[in-house]
Amino acid sequence: MRRLMVTVCIMGSTAVSAEPVYHPSGPNLTYGAASVPQTIVSSIANPAAAAAALGDRTSQFRIGVLTSIGAGYEVGQVDNFTDDLDHISNLLDATYTSDAQATAAISTINALLPNIARDGHLKIFIGGHIPLMPIVIANETLGGALVFDANFSVIGKAAVLDAPVVFNALAQQLESESSLLIRGAGITEIGLGYSRPLQNLPTGKLFGGMRAKYYNVELTHGLTRLSDTNGDTEAAMDTKLDENLHESSGIGLDLGVLLVSDHYRLGASLININEPDFDYTPIDLTGYTQASILNQATQNATYSMERQLRLEGGLYSDNKRWVINATLDANAVKDPFGDEYQWATLSLAYATESWWLPGARVGYRSNQAGTGLDYLGFGLTLFKSLNFDLAYSLDDVVIDGESQPRSLMANLGLELSF
Repeated sequence: MRRLMVTVCIMGSTAVSAEPVYHPSGPNLTYGAASVPQTIVSSIANPAAAAAALGDRTSQFRIGVLTSIGAGYEVGQVDNFTDDLDHISNLLDATYTSDAQATAAISTINALLPNIARDGHLKIFIGGHIPLMPIVIANETLGGALVFDANFSVIGKAAVLDAPVVFNALAQQLESESSLLIRGAGITEIGLGYSRPLQNLPTGKLFGGMRAKYYNVELTHGLTRLSDTNGDTEAAMDTKLDENLHESSGIGLDLGVLLVSDHYRLGASLININEPDFDYTPIDLTGYTQASILNQATQNATYSMERQLRLEGGLYSDNKRWVINATLDANAVKDPFGDEYQWATLSLAYATESWWLPGARVGYRSNQAGTGLDYLGFGLTLFKSLNFDLAYSLDDVVIDGESQPRSLMANLGLELSF
Protein backbone atom coordinates (compact mmCIF):
# COMPACT_ATOMS: atom_id res chain seq x y z
CA MET A 1 0.00 0.00 0.00
CA ARG A 2 2.88 2.40 0.73
CA ARG A 3 4.28 2.03 -2.80
CA LEU A 4 0.85 2.67 -4.31
CA MET A 5 0.50 5.82 -2.18
CA VAL A 6 3.78 7.14 -3.61
CA THR A 7 2.62 6.41 -7.16
CA VAL A 8 -0.66 8.25 -6.65
CA CYS A 9 1.30 11.21 -5.26
CA ILE A 10 3.47 11.29 -8.38
CA MET A 11 0.41 11.06 -10.61
CA GLY A 12 -1.14 14.02 -8.80
CA SER A 13 1.93 16.25 -8.87
CA THR A 14 0.61 17.98 -11.99
CA ALA A 15 -3.03 17.99 -10.94
CA VAL A 16 -4.47 20.85 -9.02
CA SER A 17 -9.86 20.15 -7.15
CA ALA A 18 -12.81 21.10 -5.30
CA GLU A 19 -13.16 19.58 -1.90
CA PRO A 20 -13.67 15.97 -3.02
CA VAL A 21 -16.73 14.06 -1.89
CA TYR A 22 -14.53 11.23 -0.58
CA HIS A 23 -12.05 13.32 1.47
CA PRO A 24 -13.07 16.69 3.02
CA SER A 25 -10.45 19.43 3.30
CA GLY A 26 -8.74 20.63 6.47
CA PRO A 27 -10.84 20.88 9.66
CA ASN A 28 -13.96 20.02 7.64
CA LEU A 29 -12.84 16.43 8.04
CA THR A 30 -14.08 16.79 11.64
CA TYR A 31 -16.53 19.71 11.38
CA GLY A 32 -18.32 18.46 8.28
CA ALA A 33 -19.14 20.89 5.45
CA ALA A 34 -20.00 23.57 8.00
CA SER A 35 -19.52 27.34 7.92
CA VAL A 36 -17.31 27.69 10.98
CA PRO A 37 -15.88 31.24 10.97
CA GLN A 38 -12.68 30.22 12.76
CA THR A 39 -11.42 28.27 9.74
CA ILE A 40 -10.85 29.45 6.19
CA VAL A 41 -12.07 26.08 4.90
CA SER A 42 -15.63 27.24 5.60
CA SER A 43 -15.19 29.67 2.71
CA ILE A 44 -15.10 26.75 0.28
CA ALA A 45 -17.73 24.68 2.10
CA ASN A 46 -20.53 27.21 1.54
CA PRO A 47 -20.16 29.96 -1.11
CA ALA A 48 -21.96 32.41 1.24
CA ALA A 49 -19.65 31.82 4.21
CA ALA A 50 -16.79 34.24 3.47
CA ALA A 51 -18.88 37.41 3.88
CA ALA A 52 -20.52 35.99 7.01
CA ALA A 53 -17.10 35.50 8.60
CA LEU A 54 -16.50 39.25 8.41
CA GLY A 55 -18.83 39.79 11.36
CA ASP A 56 -18.59 43.25 12.87
CA ARG A 57 -15.19 44.00 11.34
CA THR A 58 -14.85 46.42 8.44
CA SER A 59 -12.23 44.35 6.61
CA GLN A 60 -10.49 41.01 6.71
CA PHE A 61 -7.72 39.25 4.81
CA ARG A 62 -7.29 35.50 5.23
CA ILE A 63 -4.82 33.19 3.54
CA GLY A 64 -4.19 29.50 3.72
CA VAL A 65 -0.43 29.29 4.09
CA LEU A 66 -0.92 25.59 3.43
CA THR A 67 -4.62 25.25 4.14
CA SER A 68 -4.76 21.48 3.88
CA ILE A 69 -2.66 18.59 2.74
CA GLY A 70 -4.13 15.18 3.39
CA ALA A 71 -4.23 11.53 2.50
CA GLY A 72 -6.39 8.53 3.15
CA TYR A 73 -7.38 5.05 2.12
CA GLU A 74 -10.52 2.93 1.91
CA VAL A 75 -10.73 -0.84 1.50
CA GLY A 76 -13.60 -3.28 1.10
CA GLN A 77 -14.76 -5.70 3.77
CA VAL A 78 -12.27 -8.39 2.75
CA ASP A 79 -9.37 -9.38 4.98
CA ASN A 80 -5.90 -9.52 3.43
CA PHE A 81 -7.16 -8.20 0.09
CA THR A 82 -3.81 -7.78 -1.69
CA ASP A 83 -2.27 -10.88 -0.07
CA ASP A 84 -5.12 -13.06 -1.35
CA LEU A 85 -4.89 -11.49 -4.81
CA ASP A 86 -1.17 -12.21 -4.93
CA HIS A 87 -1.88 -15.81 -3.88
CA ILE A 88 -4.51 -16.19 -6.63
CA SER A 89 -2.11 -14.68 -9.16
CA ASN A 90 0.59 -17.17 -8.21
CA LEU A 91 -1.85 -20.07 -8.55
CA LEU A 92 -2.93 -18.88 -11.99
CA ASP A 93 0.68 -18.51 -13.07
CA ALA A 94 1.86 -21.91 -11.78
CA THR A 95 2.50 -25.07 -13.80
CA TYR A 96 0.39 -28.16 -13.00
CA THR A 97 1.50 -31.66 -13.93
CA SER A 98 -1.70 -33.43 -12.86
CA ASP A 99 -5.44 -32.91 -12.84
CA ALA A 100 -5.44 -33.30 -9.06
CA GLN A 101 -3.06 -30.38 -8.59
CA ALA A 102 -5.10 -28.21 -10.92
CA THR A 103 -8.38 -29.17 -9.24
CA ALA A 104 -6.98 -28.23 -5.83
CA ALA A 105 -5.77 -24.86 -7.14
CA ILE A 106 -9.12 -24.13 -8.80
CA SER A 107 -10.91 -25.00 -5.55
CA THR A 108 -8.71 -22.54 -3.63
CA ILE A 109 -9.29 -19.80 -6.20
CA ASN A 110 -13.05 -20.37 -6.23
CA ALA A 111 -13.11 -20.12 -2.43
CA LEU A 112 -11.42 -16.71 -2.49
CA LEU A 113 -12.26 -14.96 -5.74
CA PRO A 114 -16.07 -14.45 -5.59
CA ASN A 115 -15.87 -12.76 -2.19
CA ILE A 116 -13.00 -10.54 -3.32
CA ALA A 117 -14.84 -9.54 -6.49
CA ARG A 118 -18.06 -8.77 -4.60
CA ASP A 119 -16.69 -6.87 -1.59
CA GLY A 120 -13.03 -6.16 -2.19
CA HIS A 121 -11.42 -2.94 -3.35
CA LEU A 122 -8.49 -0.73 -2.48
CA LYS A 123 -8.77 3.02 -2.83
CA ILE A 124 -6.08 5.63 -2.10
CA PHE A 125 -6.72 9.38 -2.11
CA ILE A 126 -4.53 12.44 -1.66
CA GLY A 127 -5.52 16.08 -1.72
CA GLY A 128 -4.48 19.57 -0.76
CA HIS A 129 -4.51 23.25 -1.55
CA ILE A 130 -1.96 25.21 -3.52
CA PRO A 131 0.09 27.28 -1.02
CA LEU A 132 -1.63 30.53 0.02
CA MET A 133 -5.01 29.28 -1.17
CA PRO A 134 -7.77 30.01 -0.47
CA ILE A 135 -7.35 33.77 -0.30
CA VAL A 136 -10.29 35.65 1.23
CA ILE A 137 -10.57 39.41 0.84
CA ALA A 138 -13.52 41.01 2.62
CA ASN A 139 -14.26 44.69 3.17
CA GLU A 140 -17.05 47.25 3.00
CA THR A 141 -15.85 48.62 -0.34
CA LEU A 142 -16.44 45.24 -1.97
CA GLY A 143 -19.80 45.02 -0.26
CA GLY A 144 -18.87 41.48 0.71
CA ALA A 145 -16.01 39.03 0.18
CA LEU A 146 -14.00 37.56 -2.67
CA VAL A 147 -12.55 34.06 -2.47
CA PHE A 148 -9.78 32.74 -4.72
CA ASP A 149 -9.00 29.04 -4.49
CA ALA A 150 -6.89 26.35 -6.13
CA ASN A 151 -6.66 22.86 -4.72
CA PHE A 152 -6.02 19.32 -5.89
CA SER A 153 -7.33 15.82 -5.40
CA VAL A 154 -5.94 12.55 -6.71
CA ILE A 155 -7.53 9.14 -6.29
CA GLY A 156 -6.67 5.61 -7.35
CA LYS A 157 -8.72 2.44 -7.05
CA ALA A 158 -8.33 -1.28 -7.75
CA ALA A 159 -11.24 -3.72 -7.88
CA VAL A 160 -11.53 -7.29 -9.08
CA LEU A 161 -13.65 -8.64 -11.93
CA ASP A 162 -14.01 -12.41 -11.69
CA ALA A 163 -14.52 -15.02 -14.40
CA PRO A 164 -14.50 -18.84 -14.54
CA VAL A 165 -11.20 -20.70 -14.08
CA VAL A 166 -10.42 -23.70 -16.30
CA PHE A 167 -7.44 -26.03 -16.63
CA ASN A 168 -5.57 -26.18 -19.94
CA ALA A 169 -3.99 -29.63 -19.73
CA LEU A 170 -1.89 -29.08 -22.84
CA ALA A 171 -0.29 -25.92 -21.46
CA GLN A 172 -0.37 -27.33 -17.89
CA GLN A 173 -1.75 -24.01 -16.64
CA LEU A 174 -4.98 -22.50 -15.38
CA GLU A 175 -6.76 -19.99 -17.59
CA SER A 176 -9.14 -17.22 -16.55
CA GLU A 177 -10.13 -13.75 -17.64
CA SER A 178 -10.36 -12.64 -13.98
CA SER A 179 -8.73 -9.21 -13.85
CA LEU A 180 -7.88 -6.16 -11.84
CA LEU A 181 -9.77 -3.06 -12.92
CA ILE A 182 -7.47 -0.12 -12.17
CA ARG A 183 -8.70 3.48 -12.21
CA GLY A 184 -7.11 6.81 -11.40
CA ALA A 185 -8.22 10.44 -11.42
CA GLY A 186 -6.51 13.77 -10.90
CA ILE A 187 -8.86 16.76 -10.70
CA THR A 188 -7.77 20.38 -10.90
CA GLU A 189 -9.97 23.23 -9.75
CA ILE A 190 -9.35 26.96 -9.82
CA GLY A 191 -12.26 28.88 -8.30
CA LEU A 192 -13.49 32.42 -7.84
CA GLY A 193 -16.35 33.19 -5.45
CA TYR A 194 -18.20 36.24 -4.21
CA SER A 195 -20.52 36.54 -1.21
CA ARG A 196 -22.35 39.41 0.45
CA PRO A 197 -25.13 40.23 2.93
CA LEU A 198 -28.55 40.00 1.32
CA GLN A 199 -31.01 41.09 3.98
CA ASN A 200 -31.43 41.77 7.68
CA LEU A 201 -34.21 39.57 9.03
CA PRO A 202 -35.83 39.44 12.48
CA THR A 203 -34.12 36.09 13.00
CA GLY A 204 -30.67 37.18 11.79
CA LYS A 205 -28.70 38.30 8.76
CA LEU A 206 -29.03 36.46 5.46
CA PHE A 207 -25.94 36.04 3.28
CA GLY A 208 -25.69 34.75 -0.26
CA GLY A 209 -22.80 33.69 -2.46
CA MET A 210 -21.84 32.14 -5.76
CA ARG A 211 -18.73 30.45 -7.05
CA ALA A 212 -17.42 29.63 -10.53
CA LYS A 213 -14.85 26.85 -10.90
CA TYR A 214 -12.59 25.78 -13.72
CA TYR A 215 -11.90 22.03 -13.69
CA ASN A 216 -9.04 20.21 -15.34
CA VAL A 217 -9.65 16.47 -15.06
CA GLU A 218 -7.26 13.62 -15.85
CA LEU A 219 -8.84 10.16 -15.94
CA THR A 220 -7.22 6.79 -16.54
CA HIS A 221 -8.29 3.16 -16.36
CA GLY A 222 -7.16 -0.25 -17.51
CA LEU A 223 -7.48 -4.01 -17.07
CA THR A 224 -4.75 -6.44 -16.15
CA ARG A 225 -5.36 -10.16 -15.78
CA LEU A 226 -4.62 -11.62 -12.37
CA SER A 227 -2.43 -14.18 -14.12
CA ASP A 228 -0.26 -11.32 -15.44
CA THR A 229 0.41 -9.56 -12.11
CA ASN A 230 3.25 -11.98 -11.28
CA GLY A 231 2.11 -12.18 -7.67
CA ASP A 232 2.55 -8.43 -7.09
CA THR A 233 -0.85 -6.72 -7.21
CA GLU A 234 0.40 -3.31 -6.11
CA ALA A 235 3.08 -3.20 -8.82
CA ALA A 236 0.40 -3.96 -11.43
CA MET A 237 -1.70 -1.10 -10.06
CA ASP A 238 1.27 1.25 -10.25
CA THR A 239 1.79 0.43 -13.94
CA LYS A 240 -1.85 0.82 -14.96
CA LEU A 241 -2.21 4.23 -13.27
CA ASP A 242 0.19 5.68 -15.83
CA GLU A 243 -1.59 4.21 -18.86
CA ASN A 244 -4.52 5.39 -20.95
CA LEU A 245 -4.64 8.91 -19.50
CA HIS A 246 -7.31 11.26 -20.86
CA GLU A 247 -7.42 14.98 -20.02
CA SER A 248 -10.42 17.31 -20.35
CA SER A 249 -11.78 20.49 -18.75
CA GLY A 250 -15.08 22.02 -17.70
CA ILE A 251 -16.82 24.67 -15.64
CA GLY A 252 -18.80 24.22 -12.41
CA LEU A 253 -21.16 26.64 -10.68
CA ASP A 254 -22.15 26.73 -6.99
CA LEU A 255 -24.67 28.78 -5.01
CA GLY A 256 -25.04 29.18 -1.25
CA VAL A 257 -27.14 30.92 1.39
CA LEU A 258 -26.44 31.32 5.09
CA LEU A 259 -28.61 32.72 7.87
CA VAL A 260 -26.48 33.99 10.76
CA SER A 261 -27.85 34.80 14.20
CA ASP A 262 -26.17 35.37 17.56
CA HIS A 263 -26.52 31.75 18.57
CA TYR A 264 -27.13 29.72 15.43
CA ARG A 265 -26.40 29.36 11.73
CA LEU A 266 -28.51 27.70 9.05
CA GLY A 267 -27.25 27.24 5.52
CA ALA A 268 -27.62 25.47 2.22
CA SER A 269 -25.30 25.02 -0.76
CA LEU A 270 -26.07 23.78 -4.25
CA ILE A 271 -22.87 22.34 -5.72
CA ASN A 272 -22.12 21.84 -9.42
CA ILE A 273 -25.49 23.14 -10.58
CA ASN A 274 -24.62 22.57 -14.25
CA GLU A 275 -23.21 19.03 -13.68
CA PRO A 276 -20.07 19.08 -15.86
CA ASP A 277 -19.07 15.78 -17.55
CA PHE A 278 -15.65 14.27 -18.18
CA ASP A 279 -14.89 11.17 -20.27
CA TYR A 280 -12.50 8.26 -19.98
CA THR A 281 -10.65 6.98 -23.02
CA PRO A 282 -12.26 3.68 -24.11
CA ILE A 283 -10.66 0.81 -22.22
CA ASP A 284 -8.60 -1.79 -24.11
CA LEU A 285 -10.60 -5.05 -24.02
CA THR A 286 -8.44 -7.01 -26.44
CA GLY A 287 -8.59 -10.72 -25.64
CA TYR A 288 -11.64 -10.53 -23.36
CA THR A 289 -14.77 -12.54 -24.19
CA GLN A 290 -16.62 -12.91 -20.88
CA ALA A 291 -19.79 -10.79 -20.88
CA SER A 292 -19.48 -10.00 -17.16
CA ILE A 293 -15.98 -8.60 -17.66
CA LEU A 294 -16.97 -6.58 -20.73
CA ASN A 295 -20.02 -5.09 -19.02
CA GLN A 296 -18.30 -4.11 -15.78
CA ALA A 297 -15.21 -2.72 -17.50
CA THR A 298 -17.28 -0.34 -19.63
CA GLN A 299 -19.48 0.99 -16.82
CA ASN A 300 -18.97 4.59 -15.61
CA ALA A 301 -17.08 5.56 -18.77
CA THR A 302 -18.15 9.18 -18.11
CA TYR A 303 -17.56 10.99 -14.84
CA SER A 304 -20.39 13.43 -14.13
CA MET A 305 -19.98 15.87 -11.23
CA GLU A 306 -23.56 15.49 -10.16
CA ARG A 307 -25.57 18.29 -8.61
CA GLN A 308 -25.71 18.07 -4.82
CA LEU A 309 -27.63 19.93 -2.13
CA ARG A 310 -25.82 20.34 1.19
CA LEU A 311 -27.58 21.49 4.37
CA GLU A 312 -25.94 22.75 7.55
CA GLY A 313 -26.81 24.02 10.99
CA GLY A 314 -24.79 25.24 13.96
CA LEU A 315 -25.44 26.27 17.57
CA TYR A 316 -23.03 28.71 19.28
CA SER A 317 -22.35 29.74 22.85
CA ASP A 318 -22.50 33.43 23.83
CA ASN A 319 -18.76 33.87 23.28
CA LYS A 320 -18.87 31.87 19.99
CA ARG A 321 -16.19 29.53 21.31
CA TRP A 322 -18.33 26.44 21.78
CA VAL A 323 -20.16 25.18 18.73
CA ILE A 324 -22.24 22.17 17.72
CA ASN A 325 -22.49 21.59 13.96
CA ALA A 326 -24.59 19.24 11.88
CA THR A 327 -24.42 18.83 8.10
CA LEU A 328 -26.29 16.64 5.66
CA ASP A 329 -25.92 15.94 1.97
CA ALA A 330 -29.51 15.80 0.75
CA ASN A 331 -28.60 13.45 -2.11
CA ALA A 332 -25.82 11.04 -3.01
CA VAL A 333 -23.23 11.83 -5.69
CA LYS A 334 -20.63 9.62 -7.35
CA ASP A 335 -16.87 9.93 -7.30
CA PRO A 336 -14.86 9.44 -10.55
CA PHE A 337 -15.26 5.65 -10.24
CA GLY A 338 -19.01 5.53 -9.71
CA ASP A 339 -18.85 5.04 -5.92
CA GLU A 340 -21.55 6.96 -4.06
CA TYR A 341 -21.05 9.38 -1.16
CA GLN A 342 -23.68 11.15 0.92
CA TRP A 343 -22.30 12.51 4.17
CA ALA A 344 -24.14 13.18 7.41
CA THR A 345 -21.98 14.73 10.13
CA LEU A 346 -22.22 15.90 13.73
CA SER A 347 -19.44 17.71 15.61
CA LEU A 348 -18.71 19.44 18.89
CA ALA A 349 -15.87 21.95 19.04
CA TYR A 350 -14.11 24.53 21.13
CA ALA A 351 -12.92 27.11 18.58
CA THR A 352 -10.05 28.98 20.15
CA GLU A 353 -9.08 32.62 19.63
CA SER A 354 -5.99 32.17 21.77
CA TRP A 355 -2.41 31.74 20.57
CA TRP A 356 -1.55 29.49 23.52
CA LEU A 357 -4.79 27.63 24.31
CA PRO A 358 -5.47 24.97 21.66
CA GLY A 359 -8.81 24.50 19.98
CA ALA A 360 -10.27 21.02 19.90
CA ARG A 361 -13.05 19.23 18.08
CA VAL A 362 -14.60 15.80 17.85
CA GLY A 363 -16.91 14.62 15.13
CA TYR A 364 -18.90 11.76 13.70
CA ARG A 365 -19.50 11.29 9.99
CA SER A 366 -21.48 8.64 8.16
CA ASN A 367 -21.70 7.83 4.48
CA GLN A 368 -25.43 7.37 3.89
CA ALA A 369 -24.75 5.74 0.51
CA GLY A 370 -22.11 3.52 -1.06
CA THR A 371 -20.00 1.75 1.57
CA GLY A 372 -22.15 3.02 4.46
CA LEU A 373 -19.01 3.53 6.56
CA ASP A 374 -19.17 5.44 9.87
CA TYR A 375 -16.21 7.49 11.12
CA LEU A 376 -15.00 9.10 14.32
CA GLY A 377 -12.96 12.26 13.88
CA PHE A 378 -10.69 14.35 16.06
CA GLY A 379 -9.00 17.67 15.46
CA LEU A 380 -6.70 20.20 17.13
CA THR A 381 -5.86 23.82 16.36
CA LEU A 382 -2.52 24.99 17.73
CA PHE A 383 -1.33 28.61 17.91
CA LYS A 384 -4.66 29.68 16.37
CA SER A 385 -3.41 28.67 12.94
CA LEU A 386 -2.07 25.07 12.75
CA ASN A 387 -4.76 22.42 12.19
CA PHE A 388 -4.53 18.65 12.44
CA ASP A 389 -7.52 16.38 11.84
CA LEU A 390 -7.91 12.62 11.75
CA ALA A 391 -10.92 10.42 10.95
CA TYR A 392 -11.10 6.63 11.03
CA SER A 393 -13.87 4.18 10.24
CA LEU A 394 -15.52 2.14 12.97
CA ASP A 395 -15.31 -1.01 10.81
CA ASP A 396 -12.03 -2.94 10.83
CA VAL A 397 -10.35 -5.19 8.29
CA VAL A 398 -7.11 -7.19 8.27
CA ILE A 399 -4.37 -5.51 6.20
CA ASP A 400 -0.87 -6.99 6.04
CA GLY A 401 -1.83 -9.38 8.84
CA GLU A 402 -3.01 -6.66 11.27
CA SER A 403 -6.48 -5.37 12.13
CA GLN A 404 -6.84 -1.81 10.87
CA PRO A 405 -9.71 0.61 10.14
CA ARG A 406 -11.34 0.03 6.76
CA SER A 407 -10.80 3.70 6.05
CA LEU A 408 -8.52 6.36 7.47
CA MET A 409 -8.12 10.05 6.55
CA ALA A 410 -5.79 12.73 7.92
CA ASN A 411 -5.27 16.44 7.14
CA LEU A 412 -2.66 18.98 8.18
CA GLY A 413 -2.91 22.69 7.47
CA LEU A 414 -1.80 26.21 8.34
CA GLU A 415 -3.89 29.38 7.86
CA LEU A 416 -3.70 33.03 8.91
CA SER A 417 -6.17 35.90 9.37
CA PHE A 418 -5.47 39.64 9.43
